Amino acid sequence: AETAQEARDLVSAGRRNLIINGNFDFWQRATSTTGALSNAYGSADRWMFNTRSCTTRNISQQSFTTGQSDVPGNPVYFLRGEFSNNSGSIGAFIMQRIEDVRVGAGQFVTVSFYAKANSGGGTVEVALAQQFVSVSTSTDNTMGSFTPTSEWKKYYFTTSLPSLSGKSVGSNSYLRLDFRMPPNTAITFDVARVQLEVGKNATEFEHRSYGEELALCQRYFQLVPLANGLVATTTQVHGNYSLMTDLRAMPTVGLQGPIQVNDNGVNVTQSSAVIIAYGTGKIRFIQMNNFSGLTLHRPVFMRFQANNNLITLSAEL
Repeated sequence: AETAQEARDLVSAGRRNLIINGNFDFWQRATSTTGALSNAYGSADRWMFNTRSCTTRNISQQSFTTGQSDVPGNPVYFLRGEFSNNSGSIGAFIMQRIEDVRVGAGQFVTVSFYAKANSGGGTVEVALAQQFVSVSTSTDNTMGSFTPTSEWKKYYFTTSLPSLSGKSVGSNSYLRLDFRMPPNTAITFDVARVQLEVGKNATEFEHRSYGEELALCQRYFQLVPLANGLVATTTQVHGNYSLMTDLRAMPTVGLQGPIQVNDNGVNVTQSSAVIIAYGTGKIRFIQMNNFSGLTLHRPVFMRFQANNNLITLSAEL
């Protein structure tokens, strides 16, 4: 190397991992899901799933035994996907969409991870796609395939990505890392410590602080832990909340289920979860319907602790 920059590139120094929550520390939505998912988020933050036509489709958080020696660094959690009875020609997908398709364009990129097959088996394919503004304009790079064994093992694959020449790039363009499960074969697939980096080297897993990794997750999805409001009608509350960190885009606002409000006198719960969002600033305004018996103009606060349902904010790719 003739310059400090060249030396840095050769040894893959600096911030490296393009994957968010590659250590599977954050599960804001749920620690498990068993329903059908079609390019949807349901458990571990930033990880998307397509369970195809599988009849067994369980995604869950699993814990390592304290002092686990066969995955370096003693991670706490890993992701498990259980899939079986797929009748299609393509197996289930475990994916992450990475913001900004420019990352790695025209360069080599390397993915590394630990994996095993807790039961079943078959060949798992690893691929990296580039998705541009037009849904019909994309590239698909198969990085390689492997047959996981019953023991944890580190795998890594390298590929080069095409340049952006002639492509339309916008705010919703992304890279997508895929773990493609075998079709017509049952498999319980475990994966941990996923890292994607620019260059030909598979370096050690990059540790970010807990707070930094959580903030990265919250750019795409947040749970609102507290909101205050005012009774507008006997069935409706107007309220507001603030963001914990800036979201990638205007979020889709929802509820995990009916919520309860308290006016310092009584608790009132929605008959069904309904929320409407307004506003574009950092402080957002909401309207919650389907209450009954509210006292007009009383201030209220959300009693999330009572039924564990929270406001959800999604700005995922």
